[in-house]
Amino acid sequence: MVSRYSEEIVSDTDGTVRRVVKSNGVPNHRYAFGVRAGRESGFQVCEDSLEISLPLSPQPRKKTAVMGMTKIGSSKNGLEMSNQTNSLQKHAVVGYKYEFTDTKEGNVIGVLRSGAYLFNQLSNRKGEDDVAMFGGGVDNAETNKQRSEYESMDTCHGHADSSCRYHHHALAKTHACTHDCIWNACTLIGWMLDGYPLYSHCAGLTSCYKLKASNEFRDRLENIQKNKGQGDDSSDYEFDQKSFEAVDGGCNLDEANGFWFNATQGIEDADGNLITGYAYVATDNYPYVPTKFMGTPVFDYGDILYRRS
Repeated sequence: MVSRYSEEIVSDTDGTVRRVVKSNGVPNHRYAFGVRAGRESGFQVCEDSLEISLPLSPQPRKKTAVMGMTKIGSSKNGLEMSNQTNSLQKHAVVGYKYEFTDTKEGNVIGVLRSGAYLFNQLSNRKGEDDVAMFGGGVDNAETNKQRSEYESMDTCHGHADSSCRYHHHALAKTHACTHDCIWNACTLIGWMLDGYPLYSHCAGLTSCYKLKASNEFRDRLENIQKNKGQGDDSSDYEFDQKSFEAVDGGCNLDEANGFWFNATQGIEDADGNLITGYAYVATDNYPYVPTKFMGTPVFDYGDILYRRS
């Protein structure tokens, strides 16, 4: 099958400018190869056409102004800050607290420039909160097939679902898995359904999710009973708000796995252009891909606009 992907900027008669993205769901790179342990998902890859109209300048769904403390000119965690300062406290700035929208398992949350679709971090097995990329569990093919999708993913961390849609739950840092055959850090690789861009892994930008502190005996007993390992479920993780807000907290990305880029940070894309504004970032560790939307998705999950080819 031939991959068909395009994006263009369209101006409407009323002055509205939007980005129109079209894809048939087939990636332009090799897929379904290097399947781990020879276990395939059992589903074929089919064309599954999608056309979406995205806002050219997406806006946060909801934000509330808050006073915060930071070093002037510094925004290590990418918080969107204004230039206003309090005369009584030179390090006080006006920032914003955001209200995100959850993504849902088993649904397209974004479109990659390769033509492939992006799902969130969750497996859709039995409606549980299994982490799709988790490679743990007992060494039993049937159990792993039921509990984890990792074993059926190809080298690009992609596979097809029961609707024939090839999709990713994570993104590989491999030349063979990119839309232009060259993997680079901080490269624009796709668009989320709220209109915000998605970038490949960026050096120095890390997830603020961490495994919850464990009670070793309790967790070991529960995991043995469920044939699981710690980190198998999304409920094993929590967002480290304290580290996120700290100037030197060791992590940068927000609850959605996104970041506010600005010129002061000096973060450039692969072509040497400064990245500014809000964007999502792929990561090596959980949750790997965006878990939430900063903006408003262009369609409701219950009203999927797919048109089969």
